[in-house]
Amino acid sequence: MLMKNLNYFLVDYQSNVIHDFTFHSFKRTSLKYLNIGGHLRVIEIDAFAPLEFFSSLIIPNQNFLKLSSTLPDLHVFENRQMDELDLSNDFDNYGEYVLSADLFAYIGNICVKKLSLGWNGMRRIDATAFQKMKYKHCLETLNLNNNDFDYHQDLIILYVIVFINIKRIDISSITSKSFENIRKQKSNSRRPLDHRLIFDTRSDWSIILPSSLKFLNASFIIGRNNLINSITFKGITRLKIIDVTYSSLDDCNYTINGLQNVVILNISHLKCGLLNPNLAICLQFGTIDNAKFFTKYWSKR
Repeated sequence: MLMKNLNYFLVDYQSNVIHDFTFHSFKRTSLKYLNIGGHLRVIEIDAFAPLEFFSSLIIPNQNFLKLSSTLPDLHVFENRQMDELDLSNDFDNYGEYVLSADLFAYIGNICVKKLSLGWNGMRRIDATAFQKMKYKHCLETLNLNNNDFDYHQDLIILYVIVFINIKRIDISSITSKSFENIRKQKSNSRRPLDHRLIFDTRSDWSIILPSSLKFLNASFIIGRNNLINSITFKGITRLKIIDVTYSSLDDCNYTINGLQNVVILNISHLKCGLLNPNLAICLQFGTIDNAKFFTKYWSKR
């Protein structure tokens, strides 16, 4: 029996392999949303080709898919408009922790609105991967949460400037598991590992974010020991909510500017080793005087 009006299909897939012929019977249906559960290990290269009207692919928590062989399977969606692509918690067991620009191009060639790549143990995303996306203007929601980015990518938020229509970004818990140990080693060592620690030279940072951004989740992040004098956010005319709950920073001895349109700033359980006494004044009376604060500040010991 052909279900021509089928739009939504959720399946607990019992096999380890999705074959090229698996969805052949769906070719003449109007299926738009596919949510696959199970324990997949392999998706054959043209498995999704029969899904002509497809717009949402949800295949999270597979654990044993390979990054290098799964992303090429998305070639059948090239130049297509999609609402959502969820590949969360799929690639954490084969040691493929670097997302190259070539691999990311299989995603970038799709006009997708919501992209979820969280919980994959990623260490690094190629610096040019976002920039080379063919349809970067389509992306509205980006979830990179709970990856293990190394300290070279602690400013990954700067990459998102290329997404001119982005509305929501989740980079919560993206700190590498090994970074806390590295930071402790630095704090216990008598030898300065950063020349700025010798002269206490602080820099002024200017961070440009997309004007379309409305919500930024940067909670549960362990920050590096960057010596900063001030941070000025630019371009964020629509940003309403910033969440930095339970994040931990060695140094908060700086001022923040440019958040005049923020409505909610959640700094509950934010931990700082050194807090600038003027920071609260800056937040209350200058930068975001219309904000609602959710605070339960814990100083670090």
